[in-house]
Amino acid sequence: MNAGKGRGSGTSKGFENILVRMRELIVDRDGARLIHGVEVCGVDVDAETRCGHWNSPIDIIAIKFKCCGGWFPCFDCHAETTGHLAEVWPASDFGEKAILCGACGYQLTIDEYLVSDSSCTRCSAAFNPGCEKHYHLYFAAAATA
Repeated sequence: MNAGKGRGSGTSKGFENILVRMRELIVDRDGARLIHGVEVCGVDVDAETRCGHWNSPIDIIAIKFKCCGGWFPCFDCHAETTGHLAEVWPASDFGEKAILCGACGYQLTIDEYLVSDSSCTRCSAAFNPGCEKHYHLYFAAAATA
């Protein structure tokens, strides 16, 4: 009897995992996609946070915007899908988790991201080092390493 019970719960857990993964892949009508449990909004967002503007293999972060708390792959996605201007994160908030790794789902603090050498501090996935050129769009007084 226990063997059957164990098998059933394993099957149930497997089914739960499939449902979770399916939810991560669903795109709603507003261009939002659930990625590692986080709703990421933008233009043609893929399963690792790439978008219609930035879609190389290493364009795999989403940024939580200070102004609205929404997650977007890039500044242009925010501009095209919201009705308000973006606000930059003040240095006093650099301890906030505001960077999502599209590879593993880890949320980096801004401080952590700024010194990460363009890679995830959890899974080591490479991020686009060219993003450094755009820090001023997201982070006030961001030092570029």
